[in-house]
Amino acid sequence: MKGNLRNWQIVMYGLGGEAYMIVFALTTWIMYGYCPPEGRGVALVPLATFSVVTTLARILEAILNPVVGIISDNTRTRWGRRIPFIFVGALVMAVSAVMISRPPVEAGVDRLNVIYFSVLYIIMTISSLVMFQPMLALGPEITADSNERVKVTSVALFMGVVTGLVNLTQGPIFEKLGFANMTMIFGILAFILAMGPVISINEKRDVIKREYVENNGRKISFVKGIKSILGNRIFIIFTLANSIQMLSFITLTAVAPYLLTEIAGKRPADAAILGFFSITGMFFGIPLANLITRKICKKKVFAWSVLVNAVFFGLMGLLPFIPKPYVFPVILGFAFIFSFFFMFTNTVKNPMLADIILFDSYLTGERKEALYIGTHGLIFRTIDSTNIAITGVLFSWFGYSADKPLGILLVFPVCAFLNLLSYLIIRGYPLDDRGGFLKGYEEKYRYLVERLKRGQTAAAPPGGSTPRYT
Repeated sequence: MKGNLRNWQIVMYGLGGEAYMIVFALTTWIMYGYCPPEGRGVALVPLATFSVVTTLARILEAILNPVVGIISDNTRTRWGRRIPFIFVGALVMAVSAVMISRPPVEAGVDRLNVIYFSVLYIIMTISSLVMFQPMLALGPEITADSNERVKVTSVALFMGVVTGLVNLTQGPIFEKLGFANMTMIFGILAFILAMGPVISINEKRDVIKREYVENNGRKISFVKGIKSILGNRIFIIFTLANSIQMLSFITLTAVAPYLLTEIAGKRPADAAILGFFSITGMFFGIPLANLITRKICKKKVFAWSVLVNAVFFGLMGLLPFIPKPYVFPVILGFAFIFSFFFMFTNTVKNPMLADIILFDSYLTGERKEALYIGTHGLIFRTIDSTNIAITGVLFSWFGYSADKPLGILLVFPVCAFLNLLSYLIIRGYPLDDRGGFLKGYEEKYRYLVERLKRGQTAAAPPGGSTPRYT
């Protein structure tokens, strides 16, 4: 079964997801604007307050992920279930991004600034979720063809590379035009990009009609839906593997500035060079990943890409033995290679999640795409938030300066372990790319198929014949 998407619709849909990445990149400069380094400007809120508020916002985002999902799944409007959320969320997100850089007191730290920043940052974070999560839920709805889902993801990743280049200009624009003008430019840009799916996707026309599944679907109970999703072992395997692999990426990203300045001895401005090598690796990785995924099972692509990166993370543990003049070139080379293979995992992860969602909908007759994505987001955010604890422990126990660099260097074996763990988990993933089980898994998952077909949420013992769900 195929979707009816045209190429321009795929491009516009891919652009929509980059609105979230624009605002996500803005958070670095929002911190710089409110808590500038000494001698670089006037602090507007205490650094500790900034950390508490941003952490609280992420916790709320994680908790609200499944809540937004069930509300979106159960929404019925003339414009569909997703488009209204995308539009309203994008509008509020853009307005809050523009307004956050205009604090009531510009002379220094003030209670009004703390209240103003806290409210707007939380609104910006939650509205980004309201916009982005239903947008992701459209993915499994607008195509049921495995190759087309990979194409949609590949186009979105390519757009991400272009957006990454655009995001590199946030620093120079901040410096030349100021905090307020920079957030206004990128807030408006984020809204324009978010309108891609709103303009290009008509849910009544483009959402695929599935056999045995109502196009709108019956409304889902939140508790029953969550229990059903958490009882889907296939979903849990994929989500854990994906989240742990992403934890390695986020941990590496957090440590990257220290690698640059304390290990390589470079200036913060050289981060643009590091970013360029990373984006170049993504640029070359995306088309090859798309080509290979058309010929090789998505599970294999995911598994071998994380295993390869586990090896390269392990090799980077030898960085202390590299002569000083070659340390920066080695880091640049690693950034290219890691980003190259990281695109293989990124190319298949959304299509794999879509496979799981379609697997569920065919068996249960229920449409809970956004609830699945929201539950994935809850687990994903919970696991990935531990990067703060990981870097904190490494830095406090082993040091994070040029004189005591071990805490920085240990990030490589830690990330190697995380990628290896992701590989070991994803090996248990059972679905192929054609709506069935890989060889050797059908009998093992017979109980899950039968339980979903009966609409039960309690585990059922294996037994009986194995029905096909396609």
